[in-house]
Amino acid sequence: MAKRSDWSITCAVSKPCAKSATQCSLTKKEGAPVSDLSLAATSPCAGMLPARAGALALTEAEARPIWALATPRDPNSAQAALKSLALHWPAANARHVAGAAEIAFFDRQHCILIGAEPSAALQKALRVTDQSDAWAVVLLSGAGATEALTRLSTLDLHAMPDGACARSPLGHMACHYTHLGADHWRLMVFRSMAATMVREVKEAMHHIDASHG
Repeated sequence: MAKRSDWSITCAVSKPCAKSATQCSLTKKEGAPVSDLSLAATSPCAGMLPARAGALALTEAEARPIWALATPRDPNSAQAALKSLALHWPAANARHVAGAAEIAFFDRQHCILIGAEPSAALQKALRVTDQSDAWAVVLLSGAGATEALTRLSTLDLHAMPDGACARSPLGHMACHYTHLGADHWRLMVFRSMAATMVREVKEAMHHIDASHG
């Protein structure tokens, strides 16, 4: 018969967010000493970035709120609510930026709100989901950045205008691309794929750097 353990684990979990942490204590019963263990939250690409290859730089984007917005139940109400953020519902493969907030096309039924919290009116007009902890977001910049990404993407990235965005595979990963400017890209993949994204983009960066060397 297995011996009964004298230990118990208790955890108090705070609301999930990029800055949250989980406090746990490992407690021995019958008045024995208590050992407290604090688990600090880390970013999806912690310890992997930044990285450079010649003129190319890959960095992790600053953590910001990310909300998925589903197709408006009431388009007029949604537009009115977005006006409070100085934003409007974007056209396909487009984004709209106002200060630190932006709204970007995601697919035919969804957009993503980045850098702002949805107001009560917006939450009433739309179906919203907090996905702040669900994504790994990186920035690739420098001469040859677009060329590096073409090694991993089937999109015609050279034809994407500044400010455009699209969903398409990055290697074998689902990815949301945003063209921020000349040779400047934002890439978003599921958090669980962060290490794979970093590895594959870094490999492409080194190939481009070597070919230009």
